[in-house]
Amino acid sequence: PSPRILKTHAPTQLFLDQDERVAKVLYITRNPFDACVSCYYHPKTGVSPHSTGVPFDAFCKIWLSDRVEFGGWIRHTKGWRRELRRSYNQTKKKNMLWISYEELVHSPLESIRTIAGFL
Repeated sequence: PSPRILKTHAPTQLFLDQDERVAKVLYITRNPFDACVSCYYHPKTGVSPHSTGVPFDAFCKIWLSDRVEFGGWIRHTKGWRRELRRSYNQTKKKNMLWISYEELVHSPLESIRTIAGFL
């Protein structure tokens, strides 16, 4: 039944609504430095780079490259930014909202209002 909510880290090429563009997308991004540290210390023992002994500087180089799940932060973010522009240009309606994690933390009420208005 509609509507549905899907949480994903998938890049745009794996997003299921490629042709119709009827889905609403809430894209939450994060400062790349903070995102890198968070990913390094991801709380899964035996899976996180930190828990498996990978040095942080080595992880940073891999994380910035395309050799990680979903192609790395830069490529992933650029893909969704492109989708934001394309989506608006094709539909002339706002079916994608771009918001940062930092906005959510620093202005939670305003962010919630913005998200609610979008949905």
